[in-house]
Amino acid sequence: MQYQGDNNRLSVQARERYYLKDSKAKAGDHNTKYAASPSYDLNGQLYSYELGMPVQNFRKYDGDYRMKLYKNLGNSKREGMFLFGYLEYTDDNGNVMKVRAPEQPYDLYIRDAVGKFQGMDPNQWPDDKTSTLPNGDHNSGWHFVKYPLYTDDDEGQMESDYCEIRLPEIIYSLAECKLRNGDTRGAAQLLNSVRKRNYPDDKLVDNLYAPDGRATLQEKELLAEWVRQFLAVRSRRFPLAVRGGTRHRMPTSTLRYSRLCATFSMPITH
Repeated sequence: MQYQGDNNRLSVQARERYYLKDSKAKAGDHNTKYAASPSYDLNGQLYSYELGMPVQNFRKYDGDYRMKLYKNLGNSKREGMFLFGYLEYTDDNGNVMKVRAPEQPYDLYIRDAVGKFQGMDPNQWPDDKTSTLPNGDHNSGWHFVKYPLYTDDDEGQMESDYCEIRLPEIIYSLAECKLRNGDTRGAAQLLNSVRKRNYPDDKLVDNLYAPDGRATLQEKELLAEWVRQFLAVRSRRFPLAVRGGTRHRMPTSTLRYSRLCATFSMPITH
């Protein structure tokens, strides 16, 4: 089954075709609907809640390949998983340009925060501190490319199959069973068998869980690791539900965006 729509094309900005050079893709154009739940408030301070903040979860371990800016490398290869900051591309006339907002003539600078930034300098924060879904503009929230969005001249464009379940999900589920039964070492080794591919060799000793590395595995860390491994594959509710962490247990004041989730929905631009 091919992926399209909610699976990826709605997780990047409306004018992303200029950066990705995929305007002729069979699944249609991009149109922002989802972004990563924010890590920062509009004073530039990290939120204090434990769940959510997927980008900050990725930042915990240095050198993560997935944290690179997403780029198509040609021959059905890519690097990185996120879209953030300024997105530069070369137009048909050889000019270096930046992706612009669809509704205003300003360059996008994509942030790990939600608010009305418009064409604001990257080091500035808006005076309006309202950070809600209706108040977010197209700079709000890092975007993600879980499935590849290759260029129009790449033979592999839209050829990746949509996955209902992958082997890592089985491994992580078994690791959780072991952790819950007190076998932290066995759980860590299972998780590390998957996690080691995400980091360069010189970072493994710091990033892998003991006994293979120096990182500590506990239940909260396992929940964060589920986010890192399965961001944007719609498996977030289950690991939360088995711990009682569903949205109906949260105070109303915390539900400005889906902080329990790894992503939040944004208004689609027409």
